Amino acid sequence: MKIGKFFSFLVLTLIVISCNSKIENNYLELEKKYNSLSEENESLKSRMKILTDSISMLKFSASDRLYQIQNLISENELNKAKKQIIELKRTFPLSREIQEADRLEITIAKIEEEQKKEEERIKALGYKVFKDNPSARIGGMSFVTSGFTFGRTFTFDYVDDVSEYHYRTADKDNIYLLISLSLSTKDKDANVPSFCLYEIKEGVLQKISYMERQYASWTTYGAFIGNYSETSHDFSKVNTVNYKLGFEISKERSKQPLLVIVNKDGTRPNETLTIEDVNSKCLVIKIVNRNKLNN
Repeated sequence: MKIGKFFSFLVLTLIVISCNSKIENNYLELEKKYNSLSEENESLKSRMKILTDSISMLKFSASDRLYQIQNLISENELNKAKKQIIELKRTFPLSREIQEADRLEITIAKIEEEQKKEEERIKALGYKVFKDNPSARIGGMSFVTSGFTFGRTFTFDYVDDVSEYHYRTADKDNIYLLISLSLSTKDKDANVPSFCLYEIKEGVLQKISYMERQYASWTTYGAFIGNYSETSHDFSKVNTVNYKLGFEISKERSKQPLLVIVNKDGTRPNETLTIEDVNSKCLVIKIVNRNKLNN
């Protein structure tokens, strides 16, 4: 009797285990199908979004986009117009509107160039307030400048007793801005101030050339070749020494407004100067082509 009950229990247990196994297998199968359907659903959603976006883009036709670009240009919304041109070319690369979009790109570039020139012209007008200071005093020195002419040849070291001089010729397509400098001081040991040449670029001054400084003349050839000293160049012997200054620049730059600048303390001016810098620590010796500030 006991054996029969045991076998009955064993059979029942096996049946239950078998049923649980089937249920677990069914659950795993259902879970697998669910995951597969979920992935497919997400994929369909993604495709549907792409198709919806494509329909929206295609509704905004190439001709409509071109019309909007033209309106943006007329309203001076150039950056927005450039973005729309990029979008037009990406969405409709084979459309006939592409050629017109290319032409509009050229138009935008020309407008931007003209606007930049006008901005620079307006900024440059701020330098008109500075007066020329061809003569001034720096510390214990006084100076007088003159000339301010352009030429291919920088002439200096005129030797009085033999009527000879030395010169340098500018590189092709270049030219010299030539200046005469007379520097006076009671000091026996003096340094020549550093004069620099600037152009106006985007409203600030950019240094474009350092000065070449040479003695204007020598009394005798013997002094020039070093046989004996030249007292006219020695501040311990004389109060005034004369120099020739040359700034070599391109011929193209020589047509623009140029500023000859010196620091009020005689040190070398910075590479870049603002209007505030010039006001506080510089002297404008000369604005060459001042009339071009209006152009």
